[in-house]
Amino acid sequence: MRIIIRLFGILLLAVLTIYSFMIVDTLSLMSYVKDVFRGKVPLGHTENTPERRYNHLSYFENNIMDGEIKFNIVRLFTWHNFKEGYIKVMHTTSAYDKNGRILYGSHRIFSKWMIQKRNGKWVIIEIIEAP
Repeated sequence: MRIIIRLFGILLLAVLTIYSFMIVDTLSLMSYVKDVFRGKVPLGHTENTPERRYNHLSYFENNIMDGEIKFNIVRLFTWHNFKEGYIKVMHTTSAYDKNGRILYGSHRIFSKWMIQKRNGKWVIIEIIEAP
């Protein structure tokens, strides 16, 4: 019985270690998407990419941030084989103009990002969200 418990413990530790590597390996992608949400990435950098929908600069006059974007993004799950996979997230966003009027808002949107590693960097190749 002790051997079974010990083997289960070793297996659990191995699974948790691999999953931790999966999460750490995609931290730069999460950071990039947060910058897109914040409006820190110019519209041109997200043109023709799936994450363009998260670039809220287009809601501001002349695509210049003269208001405020409030957002929250939570990673729910990550799975990949270090070449391709997916990340599941939930996000809430509100964009306000300089007078405090709301321009855009979304609440608790569940998304699945299909990801792929290209030239050593994770990129989103598709975003799946319920309508």
